[in-house]
Amino acid sequence: MSYIKPRIQRARPFIGFSSREEGRNRGIQLGFATYDGDDNGEETYKVSYVEVSGRSDHAAAMINSASSKDVTPQLVSEAGDDAVYVGTLAENAEIAENLAKDKAVKKQDNTATAA
Repeated sequence: MSYIKPRIQRARPFIGFSSREEGRNRGIQLGFATYDGDDNGEETYKVSYVEVSGRSDHAAAMINSASSKDVTPQLVSEAGDDAVYVGTLAENAEIAENLAKDKAVKKQDNTATAA
């Protein structure tokens, strides 16, 4: 959805709103379009805008839950592009294993220090 202001000669400023990832990522765009013509007399345009957006699965889940809408769990095994953020199953298993080892070493160090 965009709120387009009237065209001012060869430029038109606009404010737009974006929604991606099933409404989990929302943003606001501020920009302008400029107009020109080509050799055939067709009108041409260029668009420039700055967009500020954010995503919060936590907020989206809370709002949907409060609205009595179903909240579908997001499975790590189905993360797809989000694997960049959440890691793969193999990466997460390796990290969990390393954390468990670190915890065991710290416990052993604390026991040795106390003795």
